[in-house]
Amino acid sequence: MYNEIEIHRTNATAKANRLVHHWRIVINYSERDIWEVLCRRGVRPPPVYICGWNRFSCRMCIFSLPKHWAGIKELFPDEYRAFREDEIRLGFTLDNKKNLDEYIAGVESCVDYSDEKAIKQLITGEFSVDDVYCAPDKWRFPSGAFQGGHGGPC
Repeated sequence: MYNEIEIHRTNATAKANRLVHHWRIVINYSERDIWEVLCRRGVRPPPVYICGWNRFSCRMCIFSLPKHWAGIKELFPDEYRAFREDEIRLGFTLDNKKNLDEYIAGVESCVDYSDEKAIKQLITGEFSVDDVYCAPDKWRFPSGAFQGGHGGPC
């Protein structure tokens, strides 16, 4: 459990005359509260959420669930293949009982392909300032919303 406000680990009042607080302003917000703030401000959900991911993390997060790795394999096949080759080369697998291919076998991907622009942004990493905002009347909860915080980037 986190405190709402506390001295940050980078605080250095003695050495650098720097006082740093860590303020977790949204600590008591629900996920719905967070999405509604973004809606009121006209901030478009990040493409990772629009495309079905339930949290924003490292793309190849070792804590990703099978459906996330299935999505990574679909959208980033070269990176997936390289990760799988590393498992073979190192003799060490992501899961302690299965390799990555076995881990995702028969699992449906988390990817929602309904927004082509978001898919392209997710794959290319290319965004403009205009992509960050949208009119609140056009704002929609992304498909990754309310899927829980389990796993990695999806």
